[in-house]
Amino acid sequence: MESVFRISGCADGDKVKYATCTLLNSALTWWNAYVQPIGIDAAYALPWEGLKEMMRNEYCPRSEVQKQEIEFWHHTVKGTDIMSYTTRFNELVTLCPGMVTPEYKKIERYIWGLPPSIQGNVTSSKPTTIQETIRLSHDLMDQVIRHTAKNADQRTNDNKRKWEDNQRRSVGQLLFKKPNSVRIFNAGPSTNQSYAGNQPLCNKCGRHHQGFCKVCGKCQKTGHLTKDCRDVIPSTKVIQPGGCYNCGDKGHFKQNCPKLMNVNIG
Repeated sequence: MESVFRISGCADGDKVKYATCTLLNSALTWWNAYVQPIGIDAAYALPWEGLKEMMRNEYCPRSEVQKQEIEFWHHTVKGTDIMSYTTRFNELVTLCPGMVTPEYKKIERYIWGLPPSIQGNVTSSKPTTIQETIRLSHDLMDQVIRHTAKNADQRTNDNKRKWEDNQRRSVGQLLFKKPNSVRIFNAGPSTNQSYAGNQPLCNKCGRHHQGFCKVCGKCQKTGHLTKDCRDVIPSTKVIQPGGCYNCGDKGHFKQNCPKLMNVNIG
């Protein structure tokens, strides 16, 4: 409104008349309630500064000003959106002029809300006007955005290349992978490996097999019968490597042992 006064050359005595003619809705109702007891001429005689003070008391009480001051104190850049930060900063400057007077306080308040990535550079440049501070901050933020986008593209390309390498490596392993050998494990409680075959579990020996269970009646071990048990040979006999399990001599096996054959014949 004061800008319109300056452009149109409005006289001081006509400022209240012109300004109140632009009021609408609840503001117009408030003005009519003020005019009714004193008359329109007395109301128009009110100085412009007096009308501004009345409107501040009605629509901008101290409690609302305090809310704006708290917001101003915690006002910072969200992410890299410095344009919105600057716009709201200028609005809060108009609403809370006491927090940014004189000029150096306004510059300090603007720098405090900047992110650390550019705050130090702006402070070290020591700007003398708020316009210089805002212009420098916007230029530095543009550089940060460009570098961030470049790094993000680089990381995307690196991740894509790693994924392609892993895919090729996986395909190569599938093509040249050797078949696993078949292994059969004991089903006892002490084993740490699970049985991977398809043979049934024997309740007698605890192994997986089909058909007759080979359990030695002498040593109670599995895998051989009593007639083939090595413990049948007296402990005094010394079995030579490759010798007979019956007599201990070399040159023949137990099934061809002469002593055993003689006994059977007798």
